[in-house]
Amino acid sequence: AGTDSPILPFGASLHLELECYSVGGLNNFEVLKTATSNAAKVLGADRDLGTIEVGKLADLLILDQNPLEDIRNARTIRTVILNGEVHSLSYLMKTK
Repeated sequence: AGTDSPILPFGASLHLELECYSVGGLNNFEVLKTATSNAAKVLGADRDLGTIEVGKLADLLILDQNPLEDIRNARTIRTVILNGEVHSLSYLMKTK
């Protein structure tokens, strides 16, 4: 998931791909695994990335709605935890 950048803008292409996977028949849990643990495994980085576990690197999104109910809810980002620092989406939009 997310391999079409920079042809499409980063982030936007990922969300579009997730939605296409859902339309293509993957359930929403499988869609999220495609963008996280499965991607890390394919890249050979699953010892460090892809799941939330002690000792692994993790950037997290806090969403307003559950993407397991509707994959489009992955777009409802409220907060980003990046390298251990908590950022509101409004702050990130102002600084980037």
